[in-house]
Order: sequence, then structure tokens, then C-alpha cells
Amino acid sequence: PYRRQRQMCIRDSFNKDYVKTSVFPREMGRKIGQAEEIRHASDYDDFYIASKEETERQIAVAGEFIELVEKYCMEHNIS
Repeated sequence: PYRRQRQMCIRDSFNKDYVKTSVFPREMGRKIGQAEEIRHASDYDDFYIASKEETERQIAVAGEFIELVEKYCMEHNIS
């Protein structure tokens, strides 16, 4: 679907502009990719049910990402 393609373009742009240039660590790029796959599965797979552990892991990844973005913004005087 179109929406999935658009999301992949956004992820690819993020990886190109921020991960490959080492603004954010490669591991974060991988974690975002995994989160995207889980979100896609939860939206479109009829029988996908995220476990409590997986949900907690994804919440932790989101928190880690927010911290990295906040740090980047502070270092570059972006508000």
C-alpha cells in the first residue's frame, strides 16, 4: 500500500541523513526498523498480538530515541 511505501521512504531518508552520517548510532536505525516491522504486523496481520515484553521493549526504544533527538536538538540549538 501507498502508506507503507511512504513510511519506508521516511525511514530510508532518516537512515541516510542521520544514521549513515553517524548523527545517531546504527543500532538506533536497526531498532527503528524493527519497530516499524512490528507496527506493520500489528496493523495488518490478522493474528499478531504483541507480548507484554515486546511492548515494554518498544516503549524503551521510543524513550531512547526521544533522548537522542532531544540531545541532538540541544547540541544544535534547535527548539
